[in-house]
Amino acid sequence: MQAQLRKTIEPLHVDGIEEFQTRQQGIIVERVSKKDLLAADEAEIEDLTKNEEIDLDIEKAAWRRNLAWHFSDGRTSFDAKIEDEQFWKSIEQGEAFADGTPKSSLADYCHRTRFGALKVERLIPTVIEVEHVRRRQAKLFGDEAGGAGPAS
Repeated sequence: MQAQLRKTIEPLHVDGIEEFQTRQQGIIVERVSKKDLLAADEAEIEDLTKNEEIDLDIEKAAWRRNLAWHFSDGRTSFDAKIEDEQFWKSIEQGEAFADGTPKSSLADYCHRTRFGALKVERLIPTVIEVEHVRRRQAKLFGDEAGGAGPAS
């Protein structure tokens, strides 16, 4: 429903069209001005846009600046592009980031597509620090002499 309403008033985004009117028997019943639409768009985008500091797990690294990395925040997985210039310089100098937990500022930027649908894009403007993880297999056997048999 909302997509259809947005599509109906989309002409207000065109230069030269300043008002959308609904009429009944020639009498204006409702009207929406370009100013009203732009204010509503801005408020909706502001409600959905957020900036937060968060710990993330790297699920898949992308070694090109124009590609998104795949992260998890512990609840959901998502893609986000890293914009931090210092982070990219560290990678270029050989620092390994394939495994680790970066503490990052995470920003959700919203914008409207051509037909009024909202698109949320996740970006990481700043990588605050990275806690490197060394994955090790859990001990299968106790520290008993000779290592024979499982630990009790």
